[in-house]
Amino acid sequence: EYWSYHLEDIVADSRISENRTSDRKFLQWLKKTDYSEERKVDLVHEVISEYSQCINPQDTLAVKEEYMHKYEQSVFIDTEPMSKENQILNELVNLRPIFITTNYDDQIEQACKLILRFTPKVYSSISDYHGEVLDTDDVLHLHGMPKSKEEDFVSSSQSYLKMYNDPNEYKEQLKKLFSSVESPLLISVGSSLQEDNVLHFFDFKNVKINKYAIMLFQANESGLDNVRSEKLKNYYLHEQGIQLIWYESSFDDLPKFLHKLNEDVTQEFKAEMIVPEKEIKQKLDNGENATSDILKALKNQEFMIVDECLGTVENLAVVEDLLKDDDFLCI
Repeated sequence: EYWSYHLEDIVADSRISENRTSDRKFLQWLKKTDYSEERKVDLVHEVISEYSQCINPQDTLAVKEEYMHKYEQSVFIDTEPMSKENQILNELVNLRPIFITTNYDDQIEQACKLILRFTPKVYSSISDYHGEVLDTDDVLHLHGMPKSKEEDFVSSSQSYLKMYNDPNEYKEQLKKLFSSVESPLLISVGSSLQEDNVLHFFDFKNVKINKYAIMLFQANESGLDNVRSEKLKNYYLHEQGIQLIWYESSFDDLPKFLHKLNEDVTQEFKAEMIVPEKEIKQKLDNGENATSDILKALKNQEFMIVDECLGTVENLAVVEDLLKDDDFLCI
């Protein structure tokens, strides 16, 4: 639809060698076909290429590069989002994950600025990533962004083939990422889990990833709700290695669900981080091994607790055990 009314923009370019009649009818026909979205993009790109022909070959390449992703720029960059805040992303950024997204827009980055008050590091395409360790809040755009180079922007069938065919240098780079993380956890949000290419892309040999997907389940009280739930859960677990987490009953409920998830995760972290001083002292007084508790306190920078506990230790064997522990010496 966009190009049905914007082909004239290319024709008006002074570098174009000839004025062409509009292919608007072809594009309107293409819109109505049952072709895949990727094939439609292929054919739109073909039309743009035809319209971009110049006397100078370098001008032809320049015009194609300028106009090829004008639609995506218009939708994802130039157009203001309907809502200034994305409540789903606001909750997700509070989890402080590494973001790997197939979205073209910068809504994750905007949510980080709004909620966390800083700009995250952004990899605008998969070709910008070379297997280095990513930090919390980093954003990796697998399919590129509207201002990415044409070869880095994944929307056409050819670009999908390049991205997802095996063997694949991009998949190897992601494998390095997950291999560098202890007990990696992958949570899919907002995905229908229908893109097999994407699912397969995160299936690595010799790398165990705990995979979850937060999915909408709409009960219809037909008596099949439990059956549907179990069948889908079993399929994705056994065939894709993904554990489904249902939320009900509409997409509008997702922010509330994620907020509750944030609260639960926060409580878990607090429970994991706090090492009761009384518990450590009791173990030391009873002659029990408290090395793991002391190491945990040190990693949490609870130095006053450690000083207080070790300052009253009469059994020097406790200190000797600590000095023999490699983890203690590395802290």
